[in-house]
Amino acid sequence: MPGLVSLLPQPYYDHVIAFWDELEANFGLKGIRITPLPHFSWQVGEEYKEESMLKAMEAIAVDTKPFEVHVKGVESFISENPVVFLKVLKNPALLLLHLRIWLKFLPLSKGLSMLYSPPLWRPHISLAYQDLNIEQMKDVLIFMRTKQIDWQFSVDNLTYICEPVGEVGQVTHQVKFLG
Repeated sequence: MPGLVSLLPQPYYDHVIAFWDELEANFGLKGIRITPLPHFSWQVGEEYKEESMLKAMEAIAVDTKPFEVHVKGVESFISENPVVFLKVLKNPALLLLHLRIWLKFLPLSKGLSMLYSPPLWRPHISLAYQDLNIEQMKDVLIFMRTKQIDWQFSVDNLTYICEPVGEVGQVTHQVKFLG
């Protein structure tokens, strides 16, 4: 599914890839590789109107200053399709930008996942999903909680990742925050 995200900066981008490599080596998990770009998502939908989306991305970028986020700890979403992730802590700048993105792109998209709507959104960096099962989740969480995850970094981009069904996701558009 396509979506609006922020890619992680170095060295955190590479740290996440190293975690994916460890999870694949130790647990056989490689479903995350369908979107092989370390990021956190602002909004995910089935379809975006491309030309309008690009203009909206640029409008957001012009008015947005890079800002700090704090990533701390490992958590999970428990469901039929569980997810293990790094928790991105909410702060006022993050919440305000999320609301702006949600409202700006709402009329430019179809089939939005309501899990990314302002009242439900839990910002996170996915470590394992798609091929993770409930039975493995406990061991994966124990393994990942041995890692020291307490990162702070600057978010400076809004990126559109296109992920056609059955294909690997890729960046098609990116804007840097200029505000």
